[in-house]
Amino acid sequence: MEAVHDDAPQNNPAAAADGSRLIRQAQRRAVKNGRAFDVVVELTHRCNVACRHCYILPGAQELSLQQWDGVLAQMADHGVFVLTVTGGEPTLYPGFFDFIELTTRYSFAIRLFSNLTTLSEVEIDRLREANILAVEATIHSADPQAHDHFCRSPGAFEKTISTLKLMKEKGFPLTIKTTWSRCNHKDPERVFQFARELGILLRTSPSMTPRRDMSTNHFDWRLSDDELFDVFMEIIRITGSKEKYSSCDSYQLPPDDSRFCGAGVATLRVGPSGKVYPCVEIQACVGDLTEQSFDDIWYNAPMLKELRRLRVTDAKECVACADRKFCARCLGQAYNEGAGLCGPAQDACRIARVNRRIFEVLSEGQEATVETSGRPERQ
Repeated sequence: MEAVHDDAPQNNPAAAADGSRLIRQAQRRAVKNGRAFDVVVELTHRCNVACRHCYILPGAQELSLQQWDGVLAQMADHGVFVLTVTGGEPTLYPGFFDFIELTTRYSFAIRLFSNLTTLSEVEIDRLREANILAVEATIHSADPQAHDHFCRSPGAFEKTISTLKLMKEKGFPLTIKTTWSRCNHKDPERVFQFARELGILLRTSPSMTPRRDMSTNHFDWRLSDDELFDVFMEIIRITGSKEKYSSCDSYQLPPDDSRFCGAGVATLRVGPSGKVYPCVEIQACVGDLTEQSFDDIWYNAPMLKELRRLRVTDAKECVACADRKFCARCLGQAYNEGAGLCGPAQDACRIARVNRRIFEVLSEGQEATVETSGRPERQ
């Protein structure tokens, strides 16, 4: 679950708005025609940092560039428009730039998720030849030491920021992503100010995902309900926005679509070995591109058919919940927790309770305060 905070100055906000509108129109057309629109491609699960909240497990086999060529050709024939290229750290895939050149040949629009610590200026210029829709990098804190401690990589902050600044100079569309955690929750204002100073869009999330083996030992970094409340209230103070957190924007469906989200309806995830999943969250393999065609998986996988059949009203317990209007339910979280596609997701329930508390405080006109003890000094 995430929220987009668009208070940073953009290079060309009108063009960005027009581009976003066109993307939504193309997505609506794809959904209407029963086609995949956005495919998340995890090129590799290798990474050069070790972020404490990361859910990826290393060791997955990787498709060769030749195999990817065949897969991309099938996706292009199907009508896929956007590839979200991620990892691990995707730039560590041995044929990363050759892969990017393939995506250009097949006319895909690319969303690149990277920590941006590995790219030289020459390599950045090579990326300018691709159809880059967005480049997104995670910043765990506006404090370099806190960021480096969280990702267990000394000097990572400076590398990421210097690359972001260089890419901004070269005109790349950029986004900073932050997960609210014990690394940064004491000072949201500093995170927002940092994004403003860079002039880059900020996207934040209050959720942590269990690791792919469903272990949750990293949840020690997750915020308590009271800490989430304080962060949310501070965000309201900083931005003036009272909107609740919503599901990942990649998976949003048109407002008139009554299905849960775009998982298996507008999007899929492909792992490094070619295994296919409905989305980033759902850990149920629905096919293997080394053995099946893309169209065969898209049209015939039983779980994908089920996802397209289900409607929000099928989540009976959630529909009857008093916190429903404060909730941004994730069916992937519910499925992974053992509640099935239609059951409640514990993390979504938790955030809904915090949203309700905020609504009640604001409705009563009470003045909420944020605990400031232990807050680091401004630099």
